[in-house]
Formats: sequence, structure tokens, C-alpha cells
Amino acid sequence: VPPEPNGTYLPKSSAFKEDGNGRHQNSCLEGWLAFSKGSRLIDDLNIEDGDISRKDLRYAVIEHNSLYVYNSKKQKKQEQDVETTNEIENMVKVLKLSKEMRVEMKYISKRHGHCVLITDPKKDKTVCTLLPVRLCDNFFRDEQFSQVVRCKKFKKIQHCLFGQNPNTTRPVFQEISNNDPHFAKEKENKSNSNTWPSTMPEIAPEEQNTTALCLQFALDGAIRLKY
Repeated sequence: VPPEPNGTYLPKSSAFKEDGNGRHQNSCLEGWLAFSKGSRLIDDLNIEDGDISRKDLRYAVIEHNSLYVYNSKKQKKQEQDVETTNEIENMVKVLKLSKEMRVEMKYISKRHGHCVLITDPKKDKTVCTLLPVRLCDNFFRDEQFSQVVRCKKFKKIQHCLFGQNPNTTRPVFQEISNNDPHFAKEKENKSNSNTWPSTMPEIAPEEQNTTALCLQFALDGAIRLKY
């Protein structure tokens, strides 16, 4: 399912299914998102001017009791070169979802919405962080959506990852009952606009929260089910 013109969450790519071994034929959920080991992603977004970087975008596949995390594929010219074993291993990381692990949603901010954490309570640590972000076809170099654009272009469009430009605002409509005894007086007061905010910062779309919930359920199910 390619990204929609205005962007979508967890856009899929067929390029990560065909590896010759028949893997990912039964994935329960997959798509592009922001990913980091531990809680680094949350730490980066909580600092002033913090944002998602190009290297944070990964293709995640949940299948059986494993989480596969792929890097952006190389350009065709680079793919013609002979790949070493280390290069192949660096393209994908596999996390075995053990029964000791836990999955939880965590609120980051109004702009970024919710992320999903995989934690290991016994070791008292966060294993990894997954954050659904909105992606359109402008973020990819190929029709299969397997290659993320270069850093220079990514920086120009990275504000689209969270729905709206963080500097934009939307109007907030003030509702005052006509029966309010102060309504007439406030209406005549020309400075009334200064006492009530007319705009507020954009918040993460509802779809972002819904996608994070689906991601949480899929990961939790993968941990609980036995194959």
C-alpha cells in the first residue's frame, strides 16, 4: 500500500518481503516508522528543536514472535557491488520477542503524539522505541518505497512527519452562550480578543494515536502467542 498524497502511517513496501527465503509471508503488521534502540528517540524529541533524523526511519515487520527492523535499501549503483556478510547483517536487525518483555504506549508531546516501547522489566531497561510518523511518497526515491531520500531533501520536508508545520496554528472557536449575562458586555469590549486565545498549536492527528495502538496490540500479541 503506497503512501497517500497527504501522507499515511506505516506505509508498506513489497521490497522487504522478497529475500529468497520466503520470509514475511505471514506478517501481522509492517511499515515505515521512526525507530531507535532504548529510549534515545524520546530523549531526542524532548530537547529543544529536537526532531526525527533520516537515520531514524526504519521498515519494521512483526511476524510470529520476532520484530524485523530494516534500514533503507541502498541505491541501485551501490547494490551492484558485492555485499559482505556484515553489510547484509546491517540491513536488518531481528529482535526476538520473549515472554519476559512488555509493550506499552508512551505520550511524547502534542506534536509528536504517542510512541510504543518494548521493555524488559527484569533488566529494568527499554529495549527499543517505535514511533508512527506520517510519510508521503516525497520521502522515498523509488516507486517501491524502499529507499529514503537523501539527507538534504529530508531536512526540507521533515516537518511533514508530524502532520503540520510546528509553527502553524489553527483557529479556536470561542463558544459563549447568549444567556451569559456578561456576553453583551464582553461583546462590546474591543479588547476581548486579547483576553481569549484565538489560536492554538497543532496536535498530532487521531490517526497517529490509532496507529500506535495497533502497533502496541500487534507487538503484545506476538509476545503472548506461541508458534
